[in-house]
Amino acid sequence: MTRVGDMASRLPLLYREGPVVEGILGQPAQQIEIAGEDALLVQRSHFFDDALELDEVARLASLLDFEPEPWQSLALFRPWVHAQRDAVLKNGAVTVDAIEGFAAAYADAFQQAAGAVFPKAAPRLVEFPDRRRYAKPSVPDDTAPLSPFAIVNAGLDDTFASVLLTGVDGGPESMPLIANLTTGDALLFHGTIATGQRLWIKAGQDGSVSAQLERADVTPQLVSIAGLVPGVTWERPAIQSPARALPLVRGENALWFLPVAHYEERGLDRVLLALADLALSQGRWDGAVLDHALFYMDPAVNMRFTWLETEPASIELHVHAETVHRRVPAPGTPADLRSQLASALDEGLKRIRAVGVRSQAVALSFAETQGSFDFMTGVIPLVLEEAGATGADRLPDKGGVFGVTGYGDSTFR
Repeated sequence: MTRVGDMASRLPLLYREGPVVEGILGQPAQQIEIAGEDALLVQRSHFFDDALELDEVARLASLLDFEPEPWQSLALFRPWVHAQRDAVLKNGAVTVDAIEGFAAAYADAFQQAAGAVFPKAAPRLVEFPDRRRYAKPSVPDDTAPLSPFAIVNAGLDDTFASVLLTGVDGGPESMPLIANLTTGDALLFHGTIATGQRLWIKAGQDGSVSAQLERADVTPQLVSIAGLVPGVTWERPAIQSPARALPLVRGENALWFLPVAHYEERGLDRVLLALADLALSQGRWDGAVLDHALFYMDPAVNMRFTWLETEPASIELHVHAETVHRRVPAPGTPADLRSQLASALDEGLKRIRAVGVRSQAVALSFAETQGSFDFMTGVIPLVLEEAGATGADRLPDKGGVFGVTGYGDSTFR
């Protein structure tokens, strides 16, 4: 029944039929139809799941302090709000189940809306992720002998340090020793680092250590020393070979660098013939004690440290996005899809994480890496050296034969 017929059915019987009645009722019937449609649209715009425009949905979501990102369409924004709402109201927001559930729900909705297919592996929450940290000696002379400096391990756990020693213009450096005075542990390299050479001392997570001098594996030349006390010569039982990595405890670690003399090892002009104590320093005007200082030696190596630190109050959400299959044609690139997914999850993670916790969403990508190094093959300018025999200015006339040649004019054969 049309609107006109419905209105006419409510009139007395004598006025229900006829073209005149239909003409009179047609105009208000059309207005009522328009008003009804408008009322339906208004009603629909107040239902989050039924609204047809992104602006309408955004106004409703603003009640919960949600705003769409510039790249989010209605199909992407609505599940983003739903996933966060469920994480907060159903699973307790800051829990592992809430965060992983939010990520899984939104990732599924994102794939449907964007026409993309990511790997089926579930998102994974990583608490206290490892961070790669770097440091260098905080002293003006970098790593001159007897340089004390500090490294701060701000992580939750003890760890191990890797070291890069690079020979500089004042080299070579011989028998370098790096000690952690906080723990009493030290690493000693039995060898020489020439100008331009690099010595990598790489620590494993299990405490193992390896050493590489340019292309050569010099791990056997590396030893560790336990229970080191400045000024006190260590005994043979304190020397460990194979070596162990240099430990870094939580908090501040007091480190110390010096070259120590060893028999049958070169470096007479660089090494210390006795193990120094902490009071011994390099001679400086108004900066050292006259009877407890050495003539100043320029730095011969450049030293850099790196370690893996367990970051406190931190979480990472790993989302598998190594491969991306999508509809053809589809807007954007696979990199755009990964970036959008990670951006939305990162923003949502900031909303449902615990207060004071640093968070990051990482869209894992498929990658293969192959390390490549450059190695020193020569130093310029080249220095040519010449040498010749020393002794008399003429060749001897005779050899030495017992009872034949005289003592003063004979030579050994």
